[in-house]
Amino acid sequence: MAVRGEKVLGARQQPAGPPAVSMTMTMTVSMAVPVSMTVSVTVSGVVAVRVLVAVAVVVLLRHARLLFAANVQVGHHM
Repeated sequence: MAVRGEKVLGARQQPAGPPAVSMTMTMTVSMAVPVSMTVSVTVSGVVAVRVLVAVAVVVLLRHARLLFAANVQVGHHM
């Protein structure tokens, strides 16, 4: 009798289980979406900063080459 009673209680508790699981899943998803958005924004920001730094370095190198070439030409003209 006790085993049957436990089985009935288990059967009664099972339907109540999935809603709790789905609630936990929805909470996890709702928490994960902003986190993933923040992570993606942060990653894109880091990538953008790296691209800007790379472009700045290339531009500076080109300007440095031009300045160096101009100085060399001025030196030759002197």
